[in-house]
Amino acid sequence: MRADPTAVRERRRGRYVGRLAALLERLREYYATQVELHERLALAEQPWREEVLHWSYDGREWHLHGHRLPADRERPRSVTSRGWCPGHHQASATDRP
Repeated sequence: MRADPTAVRERRRGRYVGRLAALLERLREYYATQVELHERLALAEQPWREEVLHWSYDGREWHLHGHRLPADRERPRSVTSRGWCPGHHQASATDRP
């Protein structure tokens, strides 16, 4: 007994769509990682941004960092889009035993 050709086509199409969706998800993650690395590099090249008051995320919770209020015209990014902060990262690395 032969399988229904329409059902076979639908299964193949489903597998194709599933693979395509997985590929697009991997590309999205790759792009997000590249953006994060670019933002971290920009923050490392401009350490004075660390002084501006900002929220940072350590992987478990958010922390308020900095000690200077931003000027009205100034809107510097002190963290990456995922909340990584170079000052918080350095402080938590030195606190470890």
